[in-house]
Amino acid sequence: MNPSAGYRWLNLALSLKALFATSLQSGRIGQLLAASILTPLTEPQRDRLVTAMADVERLILASQVRVEIIDPRDIDARYCLRSYFEELGHRFDTGFDPAQSMSASDEEMTLPNGLLLVASLLGAAVGCGALKLHIDTQIAEVKRDVGGF
Repeated sequence: MNPSAGYRWLNLALSLKALFATSLQSGRIGQLLAASILTPLTEPQRDRLVTAMADVERLILASQVRVEIIDPRDIDARYCLRSYFEELGHRFDTGFDPAQSMSASDEEMTLPNGLLLVASLLGAAVGCGALKLHIDTQIAEVKRDVGGF
């Protein structure tokens, strides 16, 4: 498919998604317009259209994720790590105390000892992962794998 055809499909999908969202919010006119698009389609076709629209939305969002090495003392890094610890605290009946886990100090998550990666979506931190680098053994340890907050 040539790029301009791809953009036309993307514009159509985004327009349909906006149309459906508008139809839910704007009352009768929007509902009639959405119905005029959906009515000619069979139920399996409508299901395929909705699935395709969800895929397009997911792929567009995925294209906007940025992953960067950041200082573990950065506000986004602190937010990610705090969110991770809170999530672990909810998972375990006894809670979670980071001081009782294996170490992952700021120094261990800063080059050359390691690194902290933070994923952001549209400027907001959405996940992180850290590596502790053991130069002497040439082994890297995944320390944190966080996401979905």
